[in-house]
Amino acid sequence: MPKSQRNQAVPTKTSLLLTLRYLATGSYLRSAADFCGVSPPTASRIVKKVTEAIAQLRTVIIKFPDNLSTLQDGFYEIASFPRVIGALDCTHVAIKSPDLKVDNLEMAYFLVTVDMS
Repeated sequence: MPKSQRNQAVPTKTSLLLTLRYLATGSYLRSAADFCGVSPPTASRIVKKVTEAIAQLRTVIIKFPDNLSTLQDGFYEIASFPRVIGALDCTHVAIKSPDLKVDNLEMAYFLVTVDMS
């Protein structure tokens, strides 16, 4: 092991875990940084980089069915939910967007679902 932690790359797994911990707990960035053993400025760069990577994968991860109106009608019949196309059983975590524009629209928030079971 090197005598100093300086100039050592943070492993990808640690970067992802740091970001998920920060987003899921809603705690301060310093707390997540301390938990993973990195400095707050490094944690800030990691969270920005990972959230941007997740946002860019949205077209791969998020798939919408072709029959949206049929789905919306079904949800409305079940519980009078207007314009709903799906539901998840999980914990929702609102994430402030890292100044990302999608299809010329500024995205205010993303929604990450975390299944803790």
